[in-house]
Amino acid sequence: MLNEVYNFLFYRPIFKFLDWSFSLFKDFGFSIFLLTFLLKIFLFPLSVKMQKEQKKMEIISQKLREIR
Repeated sequence: MLNEVYNFLFYRPIFKFLDWSFSLFKDFGFSIFLLTFLLKIFLFPLSVKMQKEQKKMEIISQKLREIR
């Protein structure tokens, strides 16, 4: 069951994208590079949000140290 969900959500789309980009460019290296680049662009907003939250946590932890 979980394996099917993983295949449906992750494996198939990635495989289909790699297959499509290989048929377009005829180069697996470039296909993998393109996939990596697009994933980084897609995940960029999440990483920015995570960095902002991390800075907030640093401020909170400094205040907690001052209280102790």
